Amino acid sequence: MDAYLGDVEETNTGWTPYNRAQELYDAVRVMTPHLHLSTWDWLKIGFDNLRQDAIPSRNKLERIKMAWQIEELGLGLMHAAQNLPAKSRKNPAGVTKIERALLYRDGIAIVTLIRRPFRIKNFAAITIGRHLFLDEGSGALTFGAKETKGKKSLEAPLTPHLVDGLRHYIETYRPVLLTTSGKAKHIQTDALWISRDGTELAERSLHNVFRRRTKEAFGKPIPPHWFRDIDVTTLVRHNPEDARITGSILGHADPEIANRHYNHALHIDAAKRHSAALAEWMDEPPDTATQGPL
Repeated sequence: MDAYLGDVEETNTGWTPYNRAQELYDAVRVMTPHLHLSTWDWLKIGFDNLRQDAIPSRNKLERIKMAWQIEELGLGLMHAAQNLPAKSRKNPAGVTKIERALLYRDGIAIVTLIRRPFRIKNFAAITIGRHLFLDEGSGALTFGAKETKGKKSLEAPLTPHLVDGLRHYIETYRPVLLTTSGKAKHIQTDALWISRDGTELAERSLHNVFRRRTKEAFGKPIPPHWFRDIDVTTLVRHNPEDARITGSILGHADPEIANRHYNHALHIDAAKRHSAALAEWMDEPPDTATQGPL
């Protein structure tokens, strides 16, 4: 299911991925009349979730942000986690230990993904010591060929601020999430991302984290797979000479795939020029008496 929808999302936008998933669900129900309908509940849940991201491509350009705006959001959440007052009887507006840990977790996840825009399936599956390696002052994220869609191994070095942020999360806030909740089972896990109930954070739950935090910040949700669009658009728009490396950023064998499906830079610039020209015309309209009939 994930592989199929991944292929669909590479070449389609708007409602198409949702429609294809629903068509697949309808087809398997017809082909398996001997199975109970609940057998395919997981598939129904999958295409129902896609409805959240079924946004017409013309509206996508209006909602896309630049990479630094996304990173500022993540850094802001991390800063809030470390500086907001603790909740108490005297200060009921403060944050609890778990809320503080969640703020930091969400912040470092946003900063990491916008800097290293892996597919959300890989990003959600990061484990410490297998995918994430941190040394003194350096670090890397790696995925084997069997774990990636393109069947090519990926390795991305981490900047110092990512290394520091991830280490602080692992040493300070991850243990809080593993043990503090009344529902926590104190499980032993190497998963990087932990839920508020002390379990490994599911891919869909992590997906919803990105949607919720970006909606709070920008008014509209930005799903995590858009981070890939945002990174390439920012790079091509401000460093067009580096457009050739966009394929390696996204794990594509052919860099033209990234340019063809992810680069919105020219569209955004054109829209801004159009808006500016229209605003200027509205402020100083031409002499319509000399323009002739429209």
